[in-house]
Amino acid sequence: MLLRVPLVALCVAAIVFGIVRLGDTNACDDAKSQGFAAALGHPVPGGPDGLARRVTDNCRGGADLSATAVALARGGALQPAERLAQAAIRRDPRDYQGWISLAIVMQRSHRPAEQRRAALRALALNPRYAAARQLAQPAPAGGASGP
Repeated sequence: MLLRVPLVALCVAAIVFGIVRLGDTNACDDAKSQGFAAALGHPVPGGPDGLARRVTDNCRGGADLSATAVALARGGALQPAERLAQAAIRRDPRDYQGWISLAIVMQRSHRPAEQRRAALRALALNPRYAAARQLAQPAPAGGASGP
């Protein structure tokens, strides 16, 4: 009987954790879908800032933040995209995807020096990543162009 109480408590905690985690996963998937809708020009509930908050709150990995940052940047929401890219880098500074998403946001924001720094960091982390190599190139004399 004495051993049964801690085992039951442990099982209940595991079930609650699983339910919460599943809810977070579903909320993350919904938020990422909205991010891609925003990139296509569709309105999202709460706008880009609300979407960035939902992704940050519900998605655990930096890759989810990075992908949504790029989607928002391509949709023109540069400030929330930059915040998401920075959050992705804070979550895992060794993940090249966060750095490349920041480079893309900087490119869209016409900030070539910051674009190059972020791309060089991504390239240092993953030397084979062609997009990082392309974004790390100095801007042409006539100004930066975006993908």
